[in-house]
Amino acid sequence: MIRSFLFLLPLLISQFSLFAAEPVELEIELDLDLVFNISHFKGNSSRLIIWLPSEHGVSRGMSSVAGKISELNSHVWLVDLHSSYMVPASRYSLSEFPISDLMALLSHAEVMGFDEIYLLSAARGAKMVLDM
Repeated sequence: MIRSFLFLLPLLISQFSLFAAEPVELEIELDLDLVFNISHFKGNSSRLIIWLPSEHGVSRGMSSVAGKISELNSHVWLVDLHSSYMVPASRYSLSEFPISDLMALLSHAEVMGFDEIYLLSAARGAKMVLDM
């Protein structure tokens, strides 16, 4: 059993590097009053995952996971809504983010040429995504 695992270990390591991909910091301005702060983890496809935070905001662990996802050939936009709107993370902070602005971000992603766009969130952020 151990030999089998040691044989598979190089295969697993080749699928995931030990270090997550480094993001490119984007500022997407959709109107004069709003600039979305986004960490873009580049993939090798026309697929984009827009990761919206929960009410707790963006955590350090999210960047690591986003980097790993991008290694599987998907672009990932980790959107820091709280800093974009200058709203502190709290239980009801997501109510400060207009759905129309998030829809505009989604439309912007389509204009940029992404064929497949997926929305990702957790906790109260999932309700926000469903409202879109």
